[in-house]
Amino acid sequence: MLVFAALGVATFGVVARAAGPLLLVSLDPAMAAAVGLRVAWWEAALSCWLGLVIGLAIPTVGVLYAFGCLVLPALAARGFCREMRPMFVVAPALALATAVVSCVLAHHWDYPPAQLTVAALCGVALYGPAVRRVRRG
Repeated sequence: MLVFAALGVATFGVVARAAGPLLLVSLDPAMAAAVGLRVAWWEAALSCWLGLVIGLAIPTVGVLYAFGCLVLPALAARGFCREMRPMFVVAPALALATAVVSCVLAHHWDYPPAQLTVAALCGVALYGPAVRRVRRG
């Protein structure tokens, strides 16, 4: 638990301090190189950090939960958001809200929390495109 808390604090600190370069390198590497960022260094650092965090998460929480929480919130946020910027707020909010509600319900109904959370995230991800279609008219 302390390892993940330390990783979370370190991640939050780096993202808070270097949000602009991280966003630029992630979304438009050519522009990042044009403004003078060392894109190869940033990409290597991001790849190593993600490998470390995901590599520690998989044996701790399981493959289904780890990859479900990586992919499904972003997929769901894509259905709710029209632009990329709000997705950076909506995806973690959806993941956190769904995980909390699913864990409470799993405890109440005596279901496995990881599977229920991934199933709920799948439901939210399917609901997003329906919301987008309704918005379009």
